[in-house]
Amino acid sequence: MSRDSREYIREYVDAHLRFLTDFRIEFTNNLAKRGLRKIKTKLKIAGGFINLQFAKYYCDAISIIDTCKKQNMNIGETIKNIFMGKKKIFAF
Repeated sequence: MSRDSREYIREYVDAHLRFLTDFRIEFTNNLAKRGLRKIKTKLKIAGGFINLQFAKYYCDAISIIDTCKKQNMNIGETIKNIFMGKKKIFAF
């Protein structure tokens, strides 16, 4: 381990070990990896996106679907309500 790594760990030891005292925090980053896995699979199967705008549309759709799953919401009903203007996507 390099000297910079050790200094960084010493400086942020509370942040690195926060999951030991705050049980709301997961001790792995599996949630982030699972989120990226969908995009990586899409890239492997399709070879990529036609342009950046389609990639953004895909990420938006996946984000809405994942949020519905995590909140135990009906995915089809939620998407229908978004398009009908009954449900807002972003709250400002």
